[in-house]
Amino acid sequence: MVAVEDPLAPPAALAGGAPSAAAPATGDAAGGQSGAPVAAADEPEEAGDPFATAGGEGLLRFGDLPVTLSVFGNLDLASETERGTSSGFENGALDLFFTAQISPRWSFLVELVFETEPESNEVIADLERLRAAYDHSDLLRLEFGRLHNSLVQWNVEQHHGLYLQTTATKPLMTEWEDDGGLWPVHVVGARASGTVHEAMGFHYELTVANGRGAALDDIQVGGDLNSDKAVVLSLGVAPPAVPGLRLTATGYRDEIPRSPAPLRERVWSLSARYLARGVELRSEWSRIEHRRPGNAERLTTSGYYVLFSYRLPGIERSLRPYLLVEEVDVEEDDPFFAGAEDARALSLGVRWDLRPGVAVKGEYRREEVGRSPAGDLVRVQLAFGF
Repeated sequence: MVAVEDPLAPPAALAGGAPSAAAPATGDAAGGQSGAPVAAADEPEEAGDPFATAGGEGLLRFGDLPVTLSVFGNLDLASETERGTSSGFENGALDLFFTAQISPRWSFLVELVFETEPESNEVIADLERLRAAYDHSDLLRLEFGRLHNSLVQWNVEQHHGLYLQTTATKPLMTEWEDDGGLWPVHVVGARASGTVHEAMGFHYELTVANGRGAALDDIQVGGDLNSDKAVVLSLGVAPPAVPGLRLTATGYRDEIPRSPAPLRERVWSLSARYLARGVELRSEWSRIEHRRPGNAERLTTSGYYVLFSYRLPGIERSLRPYLLVEEVDVEEDDPFFAGAEDARALSLGVRWDLRPGVAVKGEYRREEVGRSPAGDLVRVQLAFGF
């Protein structure tokens, strides 16, 4: 069950690592791949696992094994001027999150998301994560299965439940593959990670996984179409001298099995995150390069976003206004991104934490895609987690 700080309680309620409704952020002190989303406290120290229950008892039991189930979801009302669409109600995704600690070192995680296809109105189920983890020490943690790619830190830290993020919508470069996202945000493989220098907060992650499929939304879960595996190396630092700050650099290499010839893919990303004293500042920049065999020309696509939010002080501390600026620049000659267009957007909004586990968000978004006129979107969202 998610134990979220009451936004109307005094700051002392944060003692003991209770998550803060003021600045939702997920992950763990080692880099956010522990599996269970963890909300960062308003003070800069990392919070504990909000999915843990008192006495270690889970909500479900299989024999002597306790299994914790957590649920995230959202309900939206949206009005969009682009393409002349009218306002309407939307069922958001329903995220079921199972975790099991089978021994002091071994744990398992399953994340199953139910979402509605906008065109057909059919509800589909997506197995977003399936992961086994072995914790040897602070220096070494091993994970196997379907994971979130550390190439995009937003998804590593905030995962699928929209309650866990401040904004009502995700930045363009963080979109999931089946929602038209251009970045490989899921991988199926193995990862080693750990903290090397505690005094500097130096963290590493090395992933070897199946690469992309022949299509943009083809996540290769049942094997790999070629023998050239994707490799991801992420290096980060969270210096104790600057509490709440985390800086990360990530590189990714792969070969995409396209017809008639494969594409060589290289991706670089830089990420900065600061969470302290009511301030939330997140920013990422990433560049994708594709090359055809025997051709020196680089097909380059890039994107960035900057999010700033601030928890209001005093009796208004349940309110968090925010600003999100973002842009994606797509190489129009890239065959792998055929049909994708440049996009830029600005979002203004406010998050209101009604009580632990329930938040209302109001957001105005102005977005320009390709050569089409800019569109305006107003969204009211009820997000929950329990």
